[in-house]
Amino acid sequence: MGFYKISQNRLQNYLKLLKSIFLDYGLSKIYPDLFKIRNALDLWAPELNPKVNRYLEISTVSGLPAEGAYTRLKNEKKLYLNELQRGKLSTKRKEHPYYKKLLETPFPLRLSLELKLSRIIEDKKKSSLRIILDRFEIARGQLTRYTIDLLNKNTFWQKPYFELEDNFVRYSDNFRNQIIQSCQNESELAFLSLLKLEGCTIDSIRMGSVGPLWHQGNHNDLLKSIFQKYPDTFILNLPASSMTRALQKDKNLDPFSASFKEQLSANSREELAAWEKEYGLSVFKERRIIIHGSNKIIIKNILRKLYPNLLIRITPDVP
Repeated sequence: MGFYKISQNRLQNYLKLLKSIFLDYGLSKIYPDLFKIRNALDLWAPELNPKVNRYLEISTVSGLPAEGAYTRLKNEKKLYLNELQRGKLSTKRKEHPYYKKLLETPFPLRLSLELKLSRIIEDKKKSSLRIILDRFEIARGQLTRYTIDLLNKNTFWQKPYFELEDNFVRYSDNFRNQIIQSCQNESELAFLSLLKLEGCTIDSIRMGSVGPLWHQGNHNDLLKSIFQKYPDTFILNLPASSMTRALQKDKNLDPFSASFKEQLSANSREELAAWEKEYGLSVFKERRIIIHGSNKIIIKNILRKLYPNLLIRITPDVP
């Protein structure tokens, strides 16, 4: 859960590497927005603002920018807007390219919650909602998105959770806190935790993460021989999981992640199985990876044979 700092030439090379990996791969919207992450990479460039961007915090767990790096962007923007509002900005700072880009460029936030109304049923007695929670998972050092589809029942529009105003849903602080506390680390745990939301039925929870970034110095032990033979290789992981009523049984297609149930005690597994049976729930897991390096095609072929369920992409060659 710690971090280290990189600066100067090392920082420039690191950002260049990530920019070559974080491209548009047409990923599902269950993942955090890679476009926003790439925007953050641009904002961290030392040449854009040498004073502010003296260093970048990197997570020791994921090998990607740590929480503090994203928090710094948010704080810099907030401070700039406060000083602008109070008329305390110098002309030089006001016209600085870094702050202009900071104001105009969307970047990932440490925490954000969006609620979308899908449809209203039976004259507001029922409605379908989608919740999108983006958060930085400190324990894993990575950005994660939770997408929750639910159906409300009669009391759902009343406090403490929601108010409906001209087909616009306004959520309470109580609801926000419930979602944030429930959605951490595993889709199964989030689903079970959210069952306590009175007046609603959870249809599915999907979770997509960006990271970790594996390399020679930090990787899964199953790939040790690959990184020893091809040391300039980088692999960006994009794991995903969901808990839903749509599947008949659990399915784990992720070769690098054990089922959450396998980590539980026998008693806890029995209790979880009972919950899943009662609510008709099943778990699905998969993993996408993006390979970068001079031997990426070779590695792609090796991994495809070893792990046929792994969804593999390689970074495009730069002309």
